[in-house]
Amino acid sequence: MWGALSSYRPTALHMAAKCGSLGALTCLLALRADLTKVDKRGWTAMHFAAFYDNVSCIRALYRKDHRLLELETSAQYNSTPLLLAAMAGAFEALQYLLSLGANLTKLDSEKNNIIHLAALYSHTDILKYIIEQNIPELPVWELLKEMMNSKEYKKQEMGVRSLEVLCVIDKQYWKAIHSAGSIPALVDLLYSKYETLQCIAAAVLCNLSTYSEVCHSIIDYNIIPVLIELLHSKQPELQSRCSVILYDIAQIEDNASLIASLGDASVALAEVARGHTKNQDAIVAEGAVVALVNILSGRKIRMQMKAIKAVEVLADRNAAVQKEFLEMSTDKHIMKLLKVFEVEVREQAATAFWALAGQTLTQRKKMAKDIGYNLVIDLLLSSSDKMHNVACQALIALSECNKEQQDNICAKNGISPLVRLLRSSEISLRTLLSAIAALGTMCVGVAHLNNPISQQKITEEGGMDVLLYLLFSTNSPEVQVEVIYSLACIVLGNNELQKLLMEEKGFNIKIVLNHLTATDKDVCSRAASALALFAMNNPKLQVLIHECGGIEISVFQNLLQSSEELDQVNAAFQMIILAKVIVGMDEVTLSATGIITLVNLLKSKKASTVIVVGQLLSSLTQTREGISDAIITMGAVEFLCAHLYSEKEQVRDSCATALGYLSFNRTGHRRLLKECRDQPELYDLLIANICKDGKISKEFTDEFHVQKLLGLPLESEIKNSKFSEGTEENDDFTIKICSQIKMPGIAEPQNKI
Repeated sequence: MWGALSSYRPTALHMAAKCGSLGALTCLLALRADLTKVDKRGWTAMHFAAFYDNVSCIRALYRKDHRLLELETSAQYNSTPLLLAAMAGAFEALQYLLSLGANLTKLDSEKNNIIHLAALYSHTDILKYIIEQNIPELPVWELLKEMMNSKEYKKQEMGVRSLEVLCVIDKQYWKAIHSAGSIPALVDLLYSKYETLQCIAAAVLCNLSTYSEVCHSIIDYNIIPVLIELLHSKQPELQSRCSVILYDIAQIEDNASLIASLGDASVALAEVARGHTKNQDAIVAEGAVVALVNILSGRKIRMQMKAIKAVEVLADRNAAVQKEFLEMSTDKHIMKLLKVFEVEVREQAATAFWALAGQTLTQRKKMAKDIGYNLVIDLLLSSSDKMHNVACQALIALSECNKEQQDNICAKNGISPLVRLLRSSEISLRTLLSAIAALGTMCVGVAHLNNPISQQKITEEGGMDVLLYLLFSTNSPEVQVEVIYSLACIVLGNNELQKLLMEEKGFNIKIVLNHLTATDKDVCSRAASALALFAMNNPKLQVLIHECGGIEISVFQNLLQSSEELDQVNAAFQMIILAKVIVGMDEVTLSATGIITLVNLLKSKKASTVIVVGQLLSSLTQTREGISDAIITMGAVEFLCAHLYSEKEQVRDSCATALGYLSFNRTGHRRLLKECRDQPELYDLLIANICKDGKISKEFTDEFHVQKLLGLPLESEIKNSKFSEGTEENDDFTIKICSQIKMPGIAEPQNKI
């Protein structure tokens, strides 16, 4: 009995071929070891060598007996060495066996050839090699199509998986896949009862649908209804892939209308419009707003959910569409759904509502006020990450440059749930960044003036501690710099909290300085902004920066040369604030360069640029002596006055507030008065648009009213008078003084206007 069993055990020759030990194998062959001896699976040494990719052993065995090349296993699958190499993914062995002339078309007992086996065992490198060899007997694409059409699940799955990998490896394979007639097989898999097959087939079609020829073919096979049906799948990957395919189909001829006319119109509209402004506009032009609002005003909750999803996608980053929806009171209908019990409904309503809030601060503030403090806090306390993000965005909009709202949020206990959210381990990166930013925003008002109430409340609720934990526990530079910026806001202008952070909490300014060398421009810029806040009117911290070696001028030069205007704006502001601690250029030149850059950017045609410049000019008036004079000398008053006629409310607010702060300067007072006398309506625009927390010189307003009462002539009518000549002399004197801006020492206290 022992002899019968031992005859099927692996021999020494088998083991040498398996391990690739050519020396041992050669020695055994010299001792006349039996080449045809098999193990219990019917494998000879040649089969072992092929399966384990040992080419040198294959070569030695083949030289000994050529018949081994086509020898089949006797007990399992009747596989040849070539079939076993394909099964194992033994790439070099397969290449060598093919070079020896092994039978390409050989099938095993399961009717599989080397293409089937390579696909079944996910060896796409072998499939790619055979495709490149262009072997007529091995039509890879046709064989993969046959596998997808098979009744066996395993063959279907591995056939379509192979296609998925191949069309990613080489994008040009789409032509061969299309020519082989694989599209019908892929569409059929979308109708499969197996979600895995649907998902993989959708992935392949998603990669192919970028080509118009493929789009035409898949439309011919009536794919649109099944794609719309699959949009209801609970599998996010399948949903998103079907969305992409529908989007690509919608770009061909008038298929957008066809998609919208089939199945669930609301869902279809959403997928056609996703991320595509032209499609958004076209759908709205066809009356979609009225239709969707009619659904929202009804009582069928499921229909309403689909409608608000369409609203969200149509309104996304499209101000014109947002305006149309708001004019139809869509926000009020969605607001009702924000208060229902079902989390899924509230979540969709929250994201749609905030999509209508748009990108402008004015609109976002209004929408945030409509939500209200209580509902915002409810959203923070919910279990939905999307609702958390909307709540954080609403808090940012409410509190930005608005002390009253900041105080109200503190009074309504809005800080505690925000800090609790930051402690969550399940928070998404997007929501985490929003929550961190919200804490910082609540501490800073107009002209970078701090709010000691919110700063203290955040510290008491543990906000500083949780931010420091995030700073030291995360590896994300994006999160780290956002944390640093918010910490800078929390201690801005607050000596007590600055001492707490630096001396008791272990925060070191070197942490900020290290981020200035980041390769990511956004990380570097955010770190520089945080450093400017830490250093603003803070001589002690400027000393610490100086002791650490200061800051290289190259940090700001790179940002000043950016193609993005906002990068230039922020870099210019940072240079002025940090002029004392920047290495490589003198303080006067740094300040002058920053001021010139900011004032020149007031000429920008981008509203976002002008808004930020106006805000930063307001802040600069609260810093050191001479800065306001230089800003005024560069013509900032005249540029800011021109922007008071802007159609955009936020531009008017920003520029009016900056003018208000500049009116405390003697030269600014006089120049602003001149502009108001030359343009009678300008004064009313100034007063109407200056923000609630902004300031304007009472001396200026009183003088304007006196001159108006006395009916003094316009400045333009007396420009040749002695008074005018005196003014020009004063301008020359100011220019002369400003060319040598006084740069106080680090220990010099802030000059209060």
